[in-house]
Amino acid sequence: MGANLAAQEFKVSVSINHPALQTADPKVFQTLKSQIEEFYNNTSFTGKRYEDFEKIEFNLTIFIKQDVNATTFNTDFLFQSLRPVYASDYTSQVLNVNDKDFTFSYTELQPIQNNEDAFTDVLSSLLTYYAYIILGYDYDTFSPFGGEDYFRIAKNIVDNIPTSIKSSDNKWSIEGPNRSRYHIIGDIFNPKARDVRQSMYEYHRKGLDIMHNDPDKGTVVMINALTNLEQVNEIYPNSQIIQMFTDSKKEELVEVLRASASGQRSKAYKIMVKLDPYRAEDYQVLEKF
Repeated sequence: MGANLAAQEFKVSVSINHPALQTADPKVFQTLKSQIEEFYNNTSFTGKRYEDFEKIEFNLTIFIKQDVNATTFNTDFLFQSLRPVYASDYTSQVLNVNDKDFTFSYTELQPIQNNEDAFTDVLSSLLTYYAYIILGYDYDTFSPFGGEDYFRIAKNIVDNIPTSIKSSDNKWSIEGPNRSRYHIIGDIFNPKARDVRQSMYEYHRKGLDIMHNDPDKGTVVMINALTNLEQVNEIYPNSQIIQMFTDSKKEELVEVLRASASGQRSKAYKIMVKLDPYRAEDYQVLEKF
């Protein structure tokens, strides 16, 4: 059993907010929280051995927006994964995804299962899907396209969703909105956006990870990675994969680059305004230091 426990990949914290319940018993969410944490923290998703310090930390916040009835809930799921930066106490947010308006049914002690190979229920599929999305992103930051196998599993989960489920929740299907589970994995494998994944590696492994030793070089690499993202955005505008990057990195970029040379800050500012125009004011500080 000890060897098996060493294989788990995640160190997850779950919080569930339910401000205005009508019919559901609040106690059910205490059980749900425990079950989700146990699912992530005690399931081996890769079969590889992980030491405790290697485990991927991520936070999952669930907002119960409506209890449709005592066992059916309309919710938002916010996934935030973190990655340590080499030779520092700093952790970089790799993924920040808010999966909105997800409706599922849950009864107390209902099992949550790894839906890698077959569909059982939508909650299990959602949680398994994001396990592999988070794994894929994390591996991509340590080696070029290192998360390929895990992204393929996430795609398989989407492919296994029954047509009847896709009809009621189009975020599993091509008909869904741009910011959806289907289109996340579609963007990841879209040849037009492939350089985003290379940039994730450059930004983290060759940029952030060397900042302790050579901040000037690290800054240059990070801005080069942003330039690559800008080029992707020109041929594939408004892609979800670019939006996911800016959602995760908007605050970090300002903090990391604020001490860099004015020319570098100005270049980063101009790129981020193109990539993330709705938050242009947040990046203006790069022009003012």
